[in-house]
Amino acid sequence: MIRFINNIYDQLHLRLDSLPQAILIHGPRGLGKLHLARLFAQRILCEAVAPARLACGVCDGCRWFLSGQHPDYRQIEPEALTAVIDAEDDADRPATGQKKRPSIEIKIEQVRALAVFLNTGSHRARRRVALFHPAEAMNLNAANALLKSLEEPAPGACLVLVSHHPRRLLPTIRSRCVAFAVRPPDALKGVCWLEEQGVASPAQWLALAAGAPLAAMDLATSEAGKRVGAWRALLEDRPDD
Repeated sequence: MIRFINNIYDQLHLRLDSLPQAILIHGPRGLGKLHLARLFAQRILCEAVAPARLACGVCDGCRWFLSGQHPDYRQIEPEALTAVIDAEDDADRPATGQKKRPSIEIKIEQVRALAVFLNTGSHRARRRVALFHPAEAMNLNAANALLKSLEEPAPGACLVLVSHHPRRLLPTIRSRCVAFAVRPPDALKGVCWLEEQGVASPAQWLALAAGAPLAAMDLATSEAGKRVGAWRALLEDRPDD
């Protein structure tokens, strides 16, 4: 998907020497915004001596980042996105009543815990990066807590907010971020990429996904997509009245 976001990544890369305290990457779903944000976060934390457009992928910083263990990186998401359920263990565990559903919000406790991280010195003598995805999932208390961090930024820290609906963020948060819009690629490029992924009838799926290639692929390979495909086949095979 990097071919669709090269221009935005280049703009972000040019800011490495004068990194803003907060970056807002926004656009419709299915365009690879989280992938872009993680690429940029990895580049910030890369420890390669020679500067490059992309992270080297082999230094200690990159290896820790790719393994999800980098001490100077945090990714803040709703519990519903990060919860992992072990079906076998769950089946063996005796029933203890109704289970609490994972939250679909980013809670104030998550943002407060982040404040400790942001104000602690870097473990690698470099920067610290916190990524919020999707940023509009913050409830009001969490958003107000984040605003305090934006008003009094910690030295060496960078916040990266990924948002599908930036207008749902507090205006005071948006005003303190450098914003980068990610827009749908040219339709032909989107179709070509979907063909490379083995998606049949890519132009139709891309149109259904409003031009977002990742969303089109998800739709084409989902159960809902299979039903849509079956209905389309029936309609195409139906004789004219």
